[in-house]
Amino acid sequence: QMTELLAKCRLDRFQVVNQIELPAANWKLAFEGYCESYHFISLHAKSFGTFVIPNVLKFDRLGLHNRFLTPVLGIDKCDPSSIDDLKRYVQLAFTCFPTTFFAFASDTAFSSEREPGVEPVERIFINQVLPGDSPETSITISRTVVSTDFIGTPIEEETRHWSMMTHKTVREEDYPVVQSTQDTLLSGAQDYLTVGRNEIAIHHLHQTLRETLGDESLGERPNHSPAIA
Repeated sequence: QMTELLAKCRLDRFQVVNQIELPAANWKLAFEGYCESYHFISLHAKSFGTFVIPNVLKFDRLGLHNRFLTPVLGIDKCDPSSIDDLKRYVQLAFTCFPTTFFAFASDTAFSSEREPGVEPVERIFINQVLPGDSPETSITISRTVVSTDFIGTPIEEETRHWSMMTHKTVREEDYPVVQSTQDTLLSGAQDYLTVGRNEIAIHHLHQTLRETLGDESLGERPNHSPAIA
């Protein structure tokens, strides 16, 4: 099912704007941040959090993988019969097991108005989190791509700005918090991490990992969500 969905995206149309490598903490901790958007309004208050509706997320389980949708501000003006409007007002993302992430949007998701007659430029933020040299480290291959030839065009400057902002947000906002979380866990102050009930994709990731490795499923703690040791 995921193969069919990605095939419909026609990824061969896209051109790479930038590709970088980002060092991070443990690969599971790093990847969990791509599995939900609830943290946008607090952690990304001046970046990604400025254009999404906070604390709203539609989640679908696709076998080993996940699909989730985050509504963009202005969705109340959306024509649900218009594919262009849906691309503008809904950010679609996939997590492909075990550690690849695709976030789809368009250039109009960042603006309050769209120029009449101008087709939105599709954008994808792609991240693949790979294990590092130790359990405490990982490397993320991070790419920003767009659906048109942007070099030498009027959209080049804005496209490169979007790419720079996207990579910078992960490097300077997400991954320092991931490192801090890992440092806290390694301090021995507590021996488990509780994942919230609204973080469905993270639950799915850990349950799928355990099932793939032949381990028992995580049980729920009384009156709590599953605890990840």
